[in-house]
Amino acid sequence: MASKAAAPAAAARGGLLWRLAHGNFDFEDDMYVKLSGIPAPSAPPALRSSAKTVTSSRLSNGLRVASVEMHGHKASVALLVRAGTRCTNAYSEGAPQVLARLAFRGSEVRSALNMQRVLEKYGISGGHAGCVLGRESMTFHIGCSRIGAGWSDGTLAMLESVLRPEFSMGLADPRATDMMRAELDSHVKALRTVATPASAVLDDALHAAAYGDSALGMPLVVDEQKLASAAQLELLSEYISTWYSAPRMLLLGVNVNHNALEQVARMSALPDLPASDAHQMAPESWVGGERRVAHESASGVAYGLNAGERGMLKAKPDDAAVLAVLQEVIDGPSEVVQIRSKVGSASPSHTNLATVLRARPEFSHAKSLSAYACVSHYSDAGMLSLNVLCDEPLPGLDVAVAEIASSGELLGTDLTTKIAAAKKRAAVKVLDALEEPSAVAIAAGLKLVCGAGFSGAREVAAAIEAVTPAAVQDMHSALLQSAHPAIGVLGSASSAVTYDELCGLLASGSGSKSS
Repeated sequence: MASKAAAPAAAARGGLLWRLAHGNFDFEDDMYVKLSGIPAPSAPPALRSSAKTVTSSRLSNGLRVASVEMHGHKASVALLVRAGTRCTNAYSEGAPQVLARLAFRGSEVRSALNMQRVLEKYGISGGHAGCVLGRESMTFHIGCSRIGAGWSDGTLAMLESVLRPEFSMGLADPRATDMMRAELDSHVKALRTVATPASAVLDDALHAAAYGDSALGMPLVVDEQKLASAAQLELLSEYISTWYSAPRMLLLGVNVNHNALEQVARMSALPDLPASDAHQMAPESWVGGERRVAHESASGVAYGLNAGERGMLKAKPDDAAVLAVLQEVIDGPSEVVQIRSKVGSASPSHTNLATVLRARPEFSHAKSLSAYACVSHYSDAGMLSLNVLCDEPLPGLDVAVAEIASSGELLGTDLTTKIAAAKKRAAVKVLDALEEPSAVAIAAGLKLVCGAGFSGAREVAAAIEAVTPAAVQDMHSALLQSAHPAIGVLGSASSAVTYDELCGLLASGSGSKSS
């Protein structure tokens, strides 16, 4: 017979089983009850990033080698080249796209098969190795475990494929020329089969409108004819010899020993690169205007506003913080956050570009409508863009977006509550980019190679806390009033209005003040 002392315990176990079976776990409400004996914090803990300061050194030719310790089990190494599509013209257009495709596909001393075996040995293949092509940067990167020789062997393979690509044998040995040309043709054919998202086509149209037909206005998406023209041994070799120099490069490692990284750099062809940069990029200037691009299946419109110095990679933290919050105000929270907040009793306003567009009768039927804001940061330029895309024709979309942007609808009526929520999302996004080693290698490396400080992201996150509704309103008004906005139109999204009329719509409201 059970003792009297065991009876309460048995009853408790029975009650627990009942609650588990009926989905009541007794923590939904208790999580929010103050625990006795534990004092409440006087203020919420500050957001922190595990990424710390940068250790830096230089090779004999001045090439910078940098490392960041994050105390994680993953490592990442990136080689950043300050080049990209900005360093092309009508003759060399398409060369960066082909070179990005050739990354990790063999070198002068390793066949493509041998290089893939080395990468697969350490789990570097697939999504852990690649090239991110930008308008003024090319970032070759690998990611693997920090334990063992994976990152060092992978880094050597990466540097070989970038600095001594396989096709260069065709220039040194005439017997290999035909084989290398055939190899290049096969890679171009593979590039042609890659589907181009409508958002990339719209972004190219917007940049061409903003910066003209050169420098930052050169497209990331090129057609088959341009790719075929660029896939020439002499042209690719000329691009490398022109833009691959020590002052334009940075080797950055995350969670790797700095001395070991520097030793790997010395074992590669990096010390052989030219110590001077004879080809400086011309300063960028805003042009503004309109570009219309035909598209078979999608329609869209993008408005680009000149952020100038406030949108540069080297922008002041206060300006970058206001831009980041304004972007979040336009974007609004994710669908999951919106649904979750509707369940609660106090739901903040979720008015954003997408919801305002869907509220209009002429666009309420659009099932695939997506709208978002984007801040494009460059070494000497910056742009805030409002982008809308749909998988069906939407005539009049260009006028609607201009009216919404200038009317004050984006800022909403309860601006204080809306900006408080936007500040939290903006700070989390800024610091999230400093938590994953591969993201740190790419984002931080881009800042460093352009002369911006690595600590800038943490400074921006701290400055976000001090952003006020008035600062967001002032930034919104100033951007709308900036001269010659850029307008990109994709497919059937336009109406019978001129560029000057659209500019008038943008400037009419000047981002009207909201209470």
